[in-house]
Formats: sequence, C-alpha cells, structure tokens
Amino acid sequence: MTHLSTVYKPRKDVRYRIVADEAVVVRQQSTEVLVLNEVAARILQLLDAQTTVNELIHALEAEFDIGPSQLEHDVMAFIKELLNAGVIMPATSNTPKSSDEL
Repeated sequence: MTHLSTVYKPRKDVRYRIVADEAVVVRQQSTEVLVLNEVAARILQLLDAQTTVNELIHALEAEFDIGPSQLEHDVMAFIKELLNAGVIMPATSNTPKSSDEL
C-alpha cells in the first residue's frame, strides 16, 4: 500500500525520455515500452528517490489544474500501476543520491 510519506525511485533498468510533453519508458529487462501523458510523465520525473508522494502531489497541484482529492486519487492509482509494471520501487532512504547512484 502506498502512503503519502513514501519515497519512490525508478528501477535501475528503467530508461525514459520526455518527447513533446509525453514520456517514453523502457525497462531494459523486458520488451515493454510505455507511453505516458504529460501528467504521468511529470509524476515519473518527480519520483526521484527524494520526493515523498505528498510532496509530489503538492508540486502537481501547482502545475496542473486538477482538484486535490482527484489528484491524490489519480497519483496513488498511477504509482500502483508503475509498481506493478516494475518501473519504480520504494527508495531506501530520503537522502540525496550519491555520485555512484547517478
């Protein structure tokens, strides 16, 4: 279950590129390619091993015209989808990335 205080990060085998406000996501260990819309692409960008789900939701509120309760529901559902697809994983800590993790 995802909590608002949880921090996530992309798995090491995930690569993505932003193209015209969408994201193309590839897991190197699978043949799946995901295409994400503008809001989903921004969520993926914010899942950086430092930002909590709650902070992510507040950042999106400032950027997009989506009501807070709808946004929280949609973000939680999308994070569940990313977890199930193996795109993201919980970060082990909230500390900044070290140079060997970049």
